[in-house]
Amino acid sequence: MGNRLTKLILIIVFLSSFVSCAEIRYKSSGKVPVKFTKSGFHKNFYSMTADRTFFLWGLVPGDYVIEIDDELQKRRITELSGMKIKEQATTFNLFITLITLGLVVPKKIEIEGYTL
Repeated sequence: MGNRLTKLILIIVFLSSFVSCAEIRYKSSGKVPVKFTKSGFHKNFYSMTADRTFFLWGLVPGDYVIEIDDELQKRRITELSGMKIKEQATTFNLFITLITLGLVVPKKIEIEGYTL
């Protein structure tokens, strides 16, 4: 009986390492004009990546907010059209999440679009 219970607990812990409550929200205050459709004037492709790490199955730091305007202004982008936001699960990130049983949940974010 004890052996079956141990196996069940190990299976539950293993499967729970794939579950994450990590939530990333994206906000724009309108300081930098951003469009999801591509403008004919914007010819230069632009891409930025960022890594964010969550802990305790994504519970810490709770909701993570990315201010798109601030990120673009840091990189001296004045306008962006055709914007796409991707949250990627890389093999390395999944490996880290698995090996730590969900205590560390790294996320990779990519924002891309076209500029003047």
